[in-house]
Amino acid sequence: MNDKKSFLFRHTDGPVLKNGKKTFEEDFYINQKLPHAAGQNLLHCFGYGECLWYGGYKQSNNFSKKYYSFGLVTEGDGIFSCENMKYKIIPGDIFILRPSRDFCVQTGQCGFLRKKSLLLQGSLLNIILDSRPLGSLDFIRPNGPHRLKEIFDSFKTLILEENESLPEDLGMQAYALMAELSRLAPHLEYPESLCRAISVIDAELNREHTLESLSTECSTSISTLSRLFRTHLNTSPMNYIIDRRLELAAQLLQIDKMPLKEIAEKCGYNSESFLSRAFKKKFGLPPATFRNTQK
Repeated sequence: MNDKKSFLFRHTDGPVLKNGKKTFEEDFYINQKLPHAAGQNLLHCFGYGECLWYGGYKQSNNFSKKYYSFGLVTEGDGIFSCENMKYKIIPGDIFILRPSRDFCVQTGQCGFLRKKSLLLQGSLLNIILDSRPLGSLDFIRPNGPHRLKEIFDSFKTLILEENESLPEDLGMQAYALMAELSRLAPHLEYPESLCRAISVIDAELNREHTLESLSTECSTSISTLSRLFRTHLNTSPMNYIIDRRLELAAQLLQIDKMPLKEIAEKCGYNSESFLSRAFKKKFGLPPATFRNTQK
C-alpha cells in the first residue's frame, strides 16, 4: 500500500467564548483518495468525525454539496431544523443532511451535544435514498434495538487500521448503514404489515420469497400487501426484492476476490446468468464490466 494514509486526521477547536469555554471540539478523518471516476465508486466514505458542541453552537448549510452527512447523537441534546420541520434530537437519534435541503443543527437545553458524523457519496447511495422510505426522511428516532453506534464505530476502526481492502470495507459498512436505516425507517410511518414484509425481505435477501409466503408471514392478503407496496413505496413486492438484491450485488462486486457465483447465491439468484441479466437491466453494465470500472 502507498505510504500515504488514505485519511487525513484533523483536530479543530472552536473559538473561545467570553466565559473561557470553547464553542466546539472536533476530530475528523478526511479521505484524501477520491473515487476512480465520478459516480463509479458506488458507496464512497468521504469522511468520519466526532464532535462535541457547547453552549448555543449551531451549524447551517456549510458542508460540501457533493455529500450526504449522517449524524448520530451520542450525548446531550439539540435541535435539528430542516426545511419547515423541527426536531429535538437526543442520544440514539440520527439525522440526515441532504445537499438539496436547508438545515440547521444546534445544541439544546443540556448545553452540549456530542455526535458522530459520516460523509458519504455514490451513485448507489442516490438510488437507495430515492427508492426507499429514506427518500422522504431527514430524521429517525429508532424504535427498539439497533446497530447504528456499532456501524459508526466500525468506520473509525477501519480508518485507523487501514488495510489494503479499506475502500471496499468502508463501502460494505456504508451499505450496512443504509440497510439498518432502511430497516428502522418504516416503523415511523408505514402500516405494520408493510413493516413486517420489509423486515422479512431485508433479513433474508437470498431466500426465495413469493407473494404467497410474504402475505402469510405478514398475516395479510396478497392484494393488500401489493397495495401497501404500491401506495407507500411506489413499487411491487417483487420489484422491491429485485432492487434490494441488485443493490447488494453492486456492493459485493467491489470485493475483487468474491466470485460471481457466490455473489449470485448471496443475492438470491439461482445462477450467474440470471444475476447478470437483471444487473445489466438496472445498472446498464454486466457485472464483470461493472467490477472492472471499480478498479
